[in-house]
Amino acid sequence: MEEHQGVRRRLAAILYADVAGYSRLTGADEEGTHRALGAGLDFVTSAITDGGGTVVHYAGDAVLAQFDSINAAAETAVAIQRGLDERAREVDEDHRLRFRIGLNIDDVIVDRGDIYGDGVNVAARLEALAEPGGIYASAAVFEQVHGKLKLEFEFLGPRQVKNIADPVQVYRLKTGVEIALPADAAATAAAAEAGPPDTATPASRHDHPARRRWFWRLTALYAVLTPFFWALNWITLPDFMWWQIPALCGAAIVVLFGMWAFRPVELLTSRKGGQ
Repeated sequence: MEEHQGVRRRLAAILYADVAGYSRLTGADEEGTHRALGAGLDFVTSAITDGGGTVVHYAGDAVLAQFDSINAAAETAVAIQRGLDERAREVDEDHRLRFRIGLNIDDVIVDRGDIYGDGVNVAARLEALAEPGGIYASAAVFEQVHGKLKLEFEFLGPRQVKNIADPVQVYRLKTGVEIALPADAAATAAAAEAGPPDTATPASRHDHPARRRWFWRLTALYAVLTPFFWALNWITLPDFMWWQIPALCGAAIVVLFGMWAFRPVELLTSRKGGQ
């Protein structure tokens, strides 16, 4: 654990779990829902402990936990969702207690037995986006877990979430027990989690750093190959300038790739939509 100016920090795998539709369930059956919540939280806590994690705190129907290993956190999240589904098979769907889970791995601040920081906030925002019985993970989790565990991920794309400056790359960790939301309900949930309308510039909303990196690599390759073909042409067949053909084709490819990397058409569309 590192300490910077009196603030302790550590890298942690973060699991945030919350009950989906808890207010609705409580309104329908307050005492029954409270009993089910107690049993559900006991099961979640036991699964976290068995998976090598530690419960940091409870907040009503929510649980925040940390793990030393993101692999252990991911496996625990799947075990929680499948175990809760198995336990609730005899319960009517309208009264079934289902958790949503968010997973992230990041540097956190450790203070008085609790953890803080953007990494915790991202895990909570991912949980809020997930469907009942679902697990949503950040790109950092996917990069660490993918290929190491027999778990299936689905990339859902970037999502703008409340109080987080940059869009979060979201992955769904498939469990087979998640409940798909109707398209309009999913859109409403995502909009509510995102908070107020995005005031960022179109350029920031459609920023693609990885694509730009590939564009500059392709441009550098073109800059190397063009003089190579010119020299080869001059040596082998100076009377016929065939080097211009691959040069023009390469230029076209670079331009098209640049349009894809920087998305000027998408930016123009965004500007028109905002007028």
